[in-house]
Amino acid sequence: MAEQVGKFLTELPELTTPIEDDLMYIVDDDTSKKITLKNLKSVVGGEDVTGTASGTVATFIDGGDDKPLKECEVSIEATQSGSGTPSPSNVRPIVGRSEVNINVEGRNRFEITMSSYTTSGVTATVADGYITLSGTASANITMNMRTNRINFSEIGDLYKLVDDGNFTFSANTIYLNIRYYDENGSAISNQALNSGKEMDLTIPSNAVTYMPMIIIRSGVTANGTIKPMLILKTDTETTFESYNGSITTISLGRTVYGGTLDVVRGVLKVTDKYFTYSSCTMYGQYQGHQLFYVDIPNYSTEPIANIGDGTSTAELTSNMFTKVSGTTMLDGEIRTQQQNTPTRFYFNWDSATTEAEMNDILAQDNLQVVAELATPQTYTLTPEEVSTILGYNNISADSGDVIAVYVRDLNITINDLINRVTALENE
Repeated sequence: MAEQVGKFLTELPELTTPIEDDLMYIVDDDTSKKITLKNLKSVVGGEDVTGTASGTVATFIDGGDDKPLKECEVSIEATQSGSGTPSPSNVRPIVGRSEVNINVEGRNRFEITMSSYTTSGVTATVADGYITLSGTASANITMNMRTNRINFSEIGDLYKLVDDGNFTFSANTIYLNIRYYDENGSAISNQALNSGKEMDLTIPSNAVTYMPMIIIRSGVTANGTIKPMLILKTDTETTFESYNGSITTISLGRTVYGGTLDVVRGVLKVTDKYFTYSSCTMYGQYQGHQLFYVDIPNYSTEPIANIGDGTSTAELTSNMFTKVSGTTMLDGEIRTQQQNTPTRFYFNWDSATTEAEMNDILAQDNLQVVAELATPQTYTLTPEEVSTILGYNNISADSGDVIAVYVRDLNITINDLINRVTALENE
């Protein structure tokens, strides 16, 4: 590899600027254009060359084959169970996390888990990550491409469905379909890829899971391949690649409602805590009830057991809600002993609940709060190794955003540098 790099360096244009510690600037004397080659000295010296990616999905194209991440930090965020608007008939408690699942996947995040089978005259054969169909349908056919539905926490709305098979999709013959389901498992709507070869996922607000399907109309002869991929909406390369991925599950040893996890070092930092307040009282006129999030800054690190006994600095000293005149809005206030300024919030209520019913609800259903701790709490966990796939990687966590520092593959790195220099020379 060092010889290849040395040969590459000798073919580059003459350097007209000094080599800095981490950067080399190559300048084209004729056009005064330059390109920055990061860590090239490290490549020559045989050291690991690293890259950084972050976001809801940390994406990069030059990962090393089975190389452990140098750094991996994931955020941990509380959620509300269920879906839809919270109300007395749709209570959505705040939910923490006791474990974090980290996914390392290639470009294609769609894993086909169905088995090969024959139905109504059509045989579906699953091999090499795609589906081959043969036969003539004697009835309308719906084939689920997975044995289980996919949860949106795994993919979000950043993706599109594309197909690199050889069918021409049509609503009257054969096409792909996404069926969306709510928290109760009831079908909400369908999104059909029945023309063209790709579509952005458009997720209903109350959708929790989805199932990808193949639809074949009765009388249609289906001889060909279905090669589906779930790729980022920004990805323009639609040539089929089989699914390649793995999951690392990390136990947190406790329920966490907010914080960060340093996966490589095994350090959990808890920044938010869950509290409940009982026997809340409402004042003024109001119309309804719902659960909600409230962030209370500079919260005490007192144990939860001390909350409510009158001794904790997190003791609730004010809890009042008043109807905003001429509207259906309620103005709410929460104050603790440690706060100089109360946390304020606004929310809508439906018109079905009376004042007496509202007080009963608040008295019986504790007020739920996820609050920021004044001093984060740190716990030591077992360090975990998360390794990359050669080339294209999508790294995500079901708990929140990801920051990943990875080892770059040297061949991919050098080829990328050559391509960029060549592109400059051809301009």
